Amino acid sequence: SRQRILEASPNRIWFALVDDYTAVPEYLKGRLELDLGGYNIGYRGMCRFRSGLMFTQPVMKHFDYAWTLDTDGYFPAEITIDPFERMHAGGFVYAYSHISRDQASAVQHFWEFCRLYLESKGIDPKSTKMMRRLTDALVL
Repeated sequence: SRQRILEASPNRIWFALVDDYTAVPEYLKGRLELDLGGYNIGYRGMCRFRSGLMFTQPVMKHFDYAWTLDTDGYFPAEITIDPFERMHAGGFVYAYSHISRDQASAVQHFWEFCRLYLESKGIDPKSTKMMRRLTDALVL
C-alpha cells in the first residue's frame, strides 16, 4: 500500500494518478496486435506510459530524474553509490539496473521499428558510441 511504501523510505516519495494509462489510442483500436502476445491492457499501458507519456506529465516538470521500479525488478548486487549523483556527474540521461535478454517473442521486430522511428525523426543510428556499438552488432 502507499502507506507501507512511505513508511519504508526515509526519502520523500510522490504518487501521481495517471487516470488514462490503460486507454487504447484510437489508431490502435481494432488492430489484431492487441490480442496477441498474452500481455494484458494494464501491462501494455504501463509500457506505453514509460516509453514517453510519463515525460509529458505535469508533475515531471518538477524533477531532474525519475526512477521507475517493477514489482519483479531487482538489483543484482548491493548499490554502493548514489545512482543519481553518478548520472549527474556523468551527464547521463538514462540508466538501468542490469542487462538481460528478453524472450524473442517480446522483442520481435523491435529493431526494425526502432530504425523506422530513427529514420522518421532524421536521427543517425550511428550518432553516438552506444548506438554505433548496437548497430555494428546487428546486420544493417
